[in-house]
Amino acid sequence: MLESVQGSIDSASSQNGGKEYKNKGAFGVDAHKRLENMVNAWEKSNPHLKIGIKVTPETYVSKGGAKGVKAGRFPAGSVSIDIDISYKGETVLGIDLKTGKGRDKKGIENRMSRYRTKNLVQIFFEVK
Repeated sequence: MLESVQGSIDSASSQNGGKEYKNKGAFGVDAHKRLENMVNAWEKSNPHLKIGIKVTPETYVSKGGAKGVKAGRFPAGSVSIDIDISYKGETVLGIDLKTGKGRDKKGIENRMSRYRTKNLVQIFFEVK
């Protein structure tokens, strides 16, 4: 399963269809959207759902502790990750893609605390 997630990350960060990006931010937005689409398509046929494993793109935890999936903008005061891998509803691994500066120690700790996990990975990639 992790190989499929890694393949989606690799693909999202490298396939640009010949597009030119004006800056890292534009590249990052496009790569995140491609990743979200790939994970959503992959998750629909995910055989791991039968045993309680779920892979969800663009999730957040609100200030009050409620977990949700992005629909438009994230709620004020929430924290988010790009991929939430959960087992029976509990986050076991959070993945955050970065095209620029990563989160500082406080930002990482805040996400781990809100998601109630000890496993948060930042994956860095750059525009070539």
